[in-house]
Amino acid sequence: MILKTESEFRYMGKPMPRVDVPAKTKGKATYGQDVKVKDMLYAVTARPPAFGAKAVSFDASATEKVRVW
Repeated sequence: MILKTESEFRYMGKPMPRVDVPAKTKGKATYGQDVKVKDMLYAVTARPPAFGAKAVSFDASATEKVRVW
């Protein structure tokens, strides 16, 4: 495989306008955690209460009963 030379790059090494900055500085940018959809469900991963602790057991039976679209 032959790599491109520096002069053949279209965008690398060239200044590019940051079109995301105005929305971010005004607090109007939309991030993944900001997205909400109809009937959206939330989940959380339970963690042990102490650093280095390990789970003794795990029962996924209730989780497997949840309807997935």
